[in-house]
Amino acid sequence: LVGVSANSDARLGDVPENLCYALFRKKVWPSDLGVPVASFSDYNCPYCRVQTMELAELSAGSSPQFVITWHELALLGDMSELAAKAALAADRQGAYVAFQKKLMTSALVPTPAYLQEIANNIGIDGGQLLSDMQDPQILAMIRDTRDLSKHLRFIGTPGLVVGRTVILGYMPIDQIEKLIDLETELGVPAFCQG
Repeated sequence: LVGVSANSDARLGDVPENLCYALFRKKVWPSDLGVPVASFSDYNCPYCRVQTMELAELSAGSSPQFVITWHELALLGDMSELAAKAALAADRQGAYVAFQKKLMTSALVPTPAYLQEIANNIGIDGGQLLSDMQDPQILAMIRDTRDLSKHLRFIGTPGLVVGRTVILGYMPIDQIEKLIDLETELGVPAFCQG
């Protein structure tokens, strides 16, 4: 992983036991899946909104094969954290991408009523969403993402890990496509091999 090293400095976050799993949700990355991509974003970050929508469009098209793992890195206050919890709760109902899109394309006012309304509008149970947002597992996921971001030395958002390459800040989508092509040629990162 470019620019990342194990360090005992607690400010950098604990080194994950399995970095591949922490980033991409797989302990070993199958070579036939394409390039693994981890996206770290905050709903209050304007560059994240652009980057997220571009990545979502790219992944829906016939561009280079890659798989995105979305990480909620709520750094910009309580509203960001509330939105992150809601997105993770929507994921439990199989609606992460739809919920994420609604949050990324609307004015962010994440009150419980607003979040429940979004849930109902995309066809999931708004009451269940609000309940799931309080689950300690969701809070642990947000904490784990923060720890992982410290290990990666992300001081803000957006952040990306494309294969073995770490990027902090917005990157134009054509440059991401070139990076995906390069990572395809390089193959599965060593930290994701069995």
